[in-house]
Amino acid sequence: MMSNDTESNNQSSYRKASQQLELPADSKVVMIPVIEESLHVDKQLVETGKLRIVKRIHEEEQVIDLPLSREEFNVEHVAINEYVDTPPAVRYEGDTTVYPVLKEVLVIEKKLVLVEEVRVTRKLVTVNEPQRVIVRKEEVSVERISDELERSAL
Repeated sequence: MMSNDTESNNQSSYRKASQQLELPADSKVVMIPVIEESLHVDKQLVETGKLRIVKRIHEEEQVIDLPLSREEFNVEHVAINEYVDTPPAVRYEGDTTVYPVLKEVLVIEKKLVLVEEVRVTRKLVTVNEPQRVIVRKEEVSVERISDELERSAL
């Protein structure tokens, strides 16, 4: 029930409303309350569980067999013992390099004698030599520990 002050205020506002709307004098004014609801939303951070992450490193030895190359040299001395007028140049015969070896000898006249040739042959040799190496591998496991929290809270 309304107080007298409230009723008089309401009647005066109804009168103003009826004057504005030009209601007939014999009509009754019905009061209809208007209600408005408002919503206030908030959010908060709630811990629902935890994770345990474990990282393990495994080492394993593997054998790696790769081809390795090396050069081998075969040195051969070939006796020539011939007189020459000019020193011969270094020459190549396929994979073999020929280096002339000279000496001077005294005679009535001075002449060059080709004493020997040193022949060096290059040969490429490829062999597989297995090597042992350590290879590491990481493993990660993830555990959810939220169930443990809920049980401990009870």
